Amino acid sequence: MDFFFPPAKKVRQHYFIGAIFNNQQQIQDLVRVKKTIKNKLKFKYHINQHGYHSNYKFSTNLIYLGYLEEDVATSYMENIFNKLLIQLTKNIEELECQYTHFTVSEDNTYYKISLEFTDIEDKLNKVILPYLYQEGVKPIYPNRVIQKPKIELLYVNKAGISYFEKRNFFIKPPTNKFNLDYFTLIKGNPVVARSGTPSVHDQMNLEEIEKYRYYFKTPNNTNLINNANLSNSSSNNSMTTHNNNSNNTNNNANKPANNTNTNNNANKPANNNTNTNNNANKSASNNASNNTVNNQTTNQKQSPPSNNKNKHSGPFGFFL
Repeated sequence: MDFFFPPAKKVRQHYFIGAIFNNQQQIQDLVRVKKTIKNKLKFKYHINQHGYHSNYKFSTNLIYLGYLEEDVATSYMENIFNKLLIQLTKNIEELECQYTHFTVSEDNTYYKISLEFTDIEDKLNKVILPYLYQEGVKPIYPNRVIQKPKIELLYVNKAGISYFEKRNFFIKPPTNKFNLDYFTLIKGNPVVARSGTPSVHDQMNLEEIEKYRYYFKTPNNTNLINNANLSNSSSNNSMTTHNNNSNNTNNNANKPANNTNTNNNANKPANNNTNTNNNANKSASNNASNNTVNNQTTNQKQSPPSNNKNKHSGPFGFFL
């Protein structure tokens, strides 16, 4: 009897473009803020630790790609976002950012408490996100709208809460600044499986896909590389000069002495006919060489000096 096994269902997960924060000072600031929020939830709203959850890592979700199978997410990156992010990050320096304020949003199940931020020059809101949405999101999701940069801190279950203060959360954001120096593809795997379509507000294990990591331009590193190249060039020139001097010294040391010519003449074989022919041929050859050199010298003396005014400067300042 043959048994039929249905094909295994492909795993789907959440995929984002953003960054996972690893700076220790920034993590300490965010842990402190999260603790303050938890205390407020406990004493003002009587919400214990079972009434909210958070992700295990601090991250920013700048663009949500969707709840996708891995091959679909890979295709999305390869065909659209990979080129966009390479072009973007190689032309923009890493971003110095600061926190602005807390926000509270909601869906049918959760209140989401987030901490918004922006870079000092506001490139995220004015240049980067509009460009990525227009070129990478709108062709696939025409109705998606741009979300402001934020760090999602806590998800509070709405069950049993009759009132929640959304507009003014009365918590000051951290004052320390931080650098956003790369974008990456982030995979979010829900910790607890549930019926229905998983939500982006579920508690997730976040994982970076290192293949799709894009670092912003860093001027300091560029300068270090240029200085290293100049240093190597100077070292190579010094080594070349030293080697040339050594070669000249060795060549001078290897030159035959005049006594060698005298000894050679004394040791010439007694074949007068051969010597006579060879000497005649050498004499004719020397005369021809001397005539050629004299003619070239005469021509050089008679040729007019070059006029640089008629030459054109090339793209790097050399005369062509």
